[in-house]
This record gives sequence, structure tokens and C-alpha cells, in this order.
Amino acid sequence: MKNEPALPDLDVAPDAAAPPVAEGKQRAKRRGRDGLFLRNAWWWIDYTGADGKRHRKKATPNYQTAKLVYRDTMAKIARGEVLGVREEGIRS
Repeated sequence: MKNEPALPDLDVAPDAAAPPVAEGKQRAKRRGRDGLFLRNAWWWIDYTGADGKRHRKKATPNYQTAKLVYRDTMAKIARGEVLGVREEGIRS
């Protein structure tokens, strides 16, 4: 048991040592899965529709607005509204 390295303290949150983000700047990497991702300075929403398929849609350059778009989309799915299907474009 000698010469074993000490284990890190697990009581500290992993994000506690991360540097703060400057005001007005957005953090490119998100920890956790919130249905949003950043690509080429635009936030995209990533969700599974009522049909069980994965959808990705370009939202906005602002994270807070993209979060609102995501929440609105998820609410429409929960209400049972059909998304992304045009009746005139359906083929049998």
C-alpha cells in the first residue's frame, strides 16, 4: 500500500475548477444534455419527435433564445401537434 497516489477529493463538483465565462460570451461546450448544441456560431436544437425520429433544427445565435425555441418545440410534441409535416407534401 506504500507509494500509492492519493485519490482525488470526490466531494468537489467537477465544474468548480472551470474558469468563469466572461459576460457577453457563450461557453461553446455544454456539460450535460439540454438538447442544444453550437455549430458555426449558431445554436441548434436536437430532439426526438413524436414519430420517434431524431431531428436537428437551426435555432438562433443566442443560447437563451435557442433554449426557448427548444422548450416550445418540446411543448408542441407533448401536446401532440405534428411538426415538420406538410399535408400537401405527403406521399402515399
